[in-house]
Amino acid sequence: MNDKILAIIPARCGSKGVLDKNIKLLAGKPLLAYSIECAQESNIFSDIIVSTDSEKYATIAKDYGASVPFLRSSKTASDTASSLSVILEVLGRLPHQYDIVILLQPTSPLRTSQHIVEAYSLFNSKDADSVISVTPFSHSIAWVNTLDINTLSLHNFIKSEYLNKRRQDLPSAYILNGAVYIFRTNKLSNNFNMFGEKSYAYIMDKKYSYDIDDEEKKNDQIEEERRLMYVAITRAEENICISSPVNKYGKRVSKSRFVEDIKAPTKKEMDSITIGDKIYHKKFQEGTIVEKNGDSIKIRFKDRDRALNSKVCLSKRIIWKI
Repeated sequence: MNDKILAIIPARCGSKGVLDKNIKLLAGKPLLAYSIECAQESNIFSDIIVSTDSEKYATIAKDYGASVPFLRSSKTASDTASSLSVILEVLGRLPHQYDIVILLQPTSPLRTSQHIVEAYSLFNSKDADSVISVTPFSHSIAWVNTLDINTLSLHNFIKSEYLNKRRQDLPSAYILNGAVYIFRTNKLSNNFNMFGEKSYAYIMDKKYSYDIDDEEKKNDQIEEERRLMYVAITRAEENICISSPVNKYGKRVSKSRFVEDIKAPTKKEMDSITIGDKIYHKKFQEGTIVEKNGDSIKIRFKDRDRALNSKVCLSKRIIWKI
């Protein structure tokens, strides 16, 4: 099947929960960059578009290789606009026709290209109208119910058939995690039901289902969680890092690896890496680029020279230029 597939990454600048959350730095790069990169790595998209109402966001998106053919209208830039209205606006304003659209929210930075490919495979195998990602809920739905806040009555709060059952015998529950939404474009309309008869769930592990889009979180809690996510990501792989001695406030810092200490590079800056540049590797510490031949670079560390692929390093987006 040769579907023409469009990726839409919604990135409105007017977040009420966390100011500019879609471009907050995580491990040195803007949040929306993670969605752009995993879309690129999936190799299934004809086009990858960021839908935003901000020129600043548009510039960042383009730096990471996405297209921003236009800014959102005032209607879809409002905080009451639905994701469906954003999708319909993008499809209506583009000159090309697409068979499938996949919405990738920036607030799910741990989603990978493999998740996108697997969800798309499920979409095809089920001949679906929609596939939406979910993750196991922390409790059984049998323990969840509405509550009259005025009376606080728990009468029939838990159904009688569940009262004396063990936790492991209760039915499992799943919750939307906001990572992947796949739709067949010829089914989309203002009254489209994404949970219709031909809608299916793509189940993701909880460890990949982190979503920062929670307005009730305090700023210090979000910052701490962002730092913990950073540690998890950077410990997963050994990659070259070119460190900046200056943080976002212009203050000189040591080899800090916390989230907002280092400004993420643009592709143009990465292409300018050349012989003589000082770098910092998480395992081998400081070094100097002594040779560069296309994508291949040789770095002289304290113990010996090592060859690395700059293209691979760039794709990981954890390289910083001094």
